[in-house]
Amino acid sequence: MDNRVLERIIIAILLLLNLFLAAAVLSDRAETRRSNREITAYVTDVLAEHGISAAEDAVTVQEAPKRVTLARSDQREAEIARQLLGKAEPQELGGKIMFFRTEKGQANFRGSGEMTALYTAGAVPLRADAARTALRLLQQAGIDAEPTGPSPEDALSAELRCLWNRYPVYNAVLQFDYSDDSLYMISGNRVFDSLTGEDGTGLMNSVSALLRFVELVERDGLICSRLDAVQAGYLQAVVVSGESTLSPVWRIETDTGVFLINADTGAMESSAA
Repeated sequence: MDNRVLERIIIAILLLLNLFLAAAVLSDRAETRRSNREITAYVTDVLAEHGISAAEDAVTVQEAPKRVTLARSDQREAEIARQLLGKAEPQELGGKIMFFRTEKGQANFRGSGEMTALYTAGAVPLRADAARTALRLLQQAGIDAEPTGPSPEDALSAELRCLWNRYPVYNAVLQFDYSDDSLYMISGNRVFDSLTGEDGTGLMNSVSALLRFVELVERDGLICSRLDAVQAGYLQAVVVSGESTLSPVWRIETDTGVFLINADTGAMESSAA
């Protein structure tokens, strides 16, 4: 057989195979969308049966983020301190507290994840509103964060929640306080630096978490009439000094408050920031 004829036959077979695979992928996606619509409709009906209406797009099918273990990094703390204060040699104060001082101020980092920075007057001017000034400072330090909520433009304080892999860590919050036109203190808890392990097995997805929430509403007499949003995130727990775990949780926002469902245990968590 002529080589060119053989090449054309092979190319035709490959084209047909690609078309078959593309059709299979599109079919799978369509089936997934159909299945998700049926699941969300079922969960919406279950909520309605318990007197809870769902806002548009509040009920969706999402996977939980992986469990994560993290470790403290002296090198990262020195880099954060340099971005916040300028270059300074670290001093260990005992109890694994690292201390930094420059003409701009001073900062310390603890093995629990706590950090504090105190600034001299005028060292960090308030060039925009409090939240944007704080966010820009953390971005320069390589700390991913987001405001915990809206604040007035003339506010002299702001709260920023740390993120891990774009997911909020609800109990890792840094408070920024300003005096007149400059920053004078940062305080709160940060997320540790180095990933040492992760595991995504056996976790509740958003649907399972909502059904668990309905179960807790029924069992514990929780009162709410509207589901506004469901968001995945984390809670951080320091196991030993300098090491922490991030446990995946589902943040369920309702008309009467915010609830956190542990994606691993199904327990209601107390920190609903």
